[in-house]
Amino acid sequence: MLNYLSRLASRSPRHRLLVSMIPALAIVLLAGGLALMAWREVSARRWVEHTHEVRAHVALVRQRLAELESGARGYFVTRDSQYLALAAGAERDVREGMRTLRRLTRDQPAQQARLDTLDAVVGARLDTAHFGLALAARAGTDSVLAWMRQGGGLRLMRSARATLSDIDAHERALLAARQAQAERVLRALGIAFAAGTVVALSAALAMNLALAAALREAQRAVQALAARARELDLANA
Repeated sequence: MLNYLSRLASRSPRHRLLVSMIPALAIVLLAGGLALMAWREVSARRWVEHTHEVRAHVALVRQRLAELESGARGYFVTRDSQYLALAAGAERDVREGMRTLRRLTRDQPAQQARLDTLDAVVGARLDTAHFGLALAARAGTDSVLAWMRQGGGLRLMRSARATLSDIDAHERALLAARQAQAERVLRALGIAFAAGTVVALSAALAMNLALAAALREAQRAVQALAARARELDLANA
């Protein structure tokens, strides 16, 4: 390629002009290609971060559901109002986490369907917690323990955990795919940069060689004219 460009540039001024434009054109194409690849790399990284965010909120909902369970059970046993505050705070966080998961996965019908299931289960679990807290406030410990032995709240918690695990498993698969895509884009960006640099440098070197050849040709022409002038001077002497 380098020899071809050098020969092309040495043919005529028009060819030299054509070759002189190649480095600039290569740089423009390189800049455009790199900008596109960089945008794709940033986009891929953002999707990776998005998936991490979804998984973080799944973990938060799971954790706060467990704290809600602990707060309710603590109040059932001790009647300590601090456990009521713990349960109330956990419930607020669970509801907020569910809304956030809805928003973050609105482009995924499968996840939205899982969230429909989770909404129903969590809603039922919150209702049973409210019932248990109300029962604890008006009845004795024996009544509360008898109600707890029925295991309705435990079954709902298991169902909620299972649905959250399904949501997280889907996000793990997405994360692996998105990380692989980001790595492919990054590798392609490196290859494009290296290839574009080689093309631009080759064109620039070819132009320099062509200009050097043109300069030597001009020098020879000047020398030839000088020699011809001397011959004419001698002939006229």
